[in-house]
Amino acid sequence: RMLSKYADLIVDGLWLGSEDAACVPLEELNNNNVRAILAVGKGLAAPHVEDLEYLSIPAYDIPGYALLPHFPRCIEFIESNLGKGAVLVHCAQGVSRSATV
Repeated sequence: RMLSKYADLIVDGLWLGSEDAACVPLEELNNNNVRAILAVGKGLAAPHVEDLEYLSIPAYDIPGYALLPHFPRCIEFIESNLGKGAVLVHCAQGVSRSATV
């Protein structure tokens, strides 16, 4: 499975995608210089949590859920990891929660 099938490179070093993007083989993430994953959602798969920097934000995918309180932690995680390589931000479908962050 290719990362580009499940995620888009938004700006240099920042990928936005679905849960499937986080589940591609570790070799594929390494080939795209992904060194950190920010998962925005509850109960998302985390197959590479031991191999990469990882932050999980337990956000529900429901109308009106307040993501704003999570922004400082998310921004700090992204900024601190961009110098080490690419960061993948994902939620279940890669449409609402991850794109909001």
